[in-house]
Amino acid sequence: EQLKGVSRVVVQRYIKDPHLIDGRKYDLRLYVSATSACPMRIYLHEQGYARFCSEKYDLARPQDLFRHITNSNFQKVHRGYDLNSESTRQNAAGNKWHLDVVKRHWSKVGKNMDRVIWERIKEAVMRAFVM
Repeated sequence: EQLKGVSRVVVQRYIKDPHLIDGRKYDLRLYVSATSACPMRIYLHEQGYARFCSEKYDLARPQDLFRHITNSNFQKVHRGYDLNSESTRQNAAGNKWHLDVVKRHWSKVGKNMDRVIWERIKEAVMRAFVM
């Protein structure tokens, strides 16, 4: 009933204390291919990219969607969205970073953190296909 007349909504379950990079929320765009169901054969490509919010995350400001929604089509209208810079495998730039750059950042955060996070991602992908 509260949504009568509303044409656009975002529904998202918030994770308490999400992992941030430079204070900004991000998501990962990863590529997975399932080539067989029996036997189960799933491939997770080792490359992809991260999409970042244009503003620093602040749960106290839920109305400021540029701090919470990582979608590029949404972020691109923000005045600070960097359309011209592209991340390379060696260099972080703009609102999209190459996965190699993200992994290097993870490894700086903690010893073997890049491997720990990547293993958790692989487990999540497998669970998504098994369920």
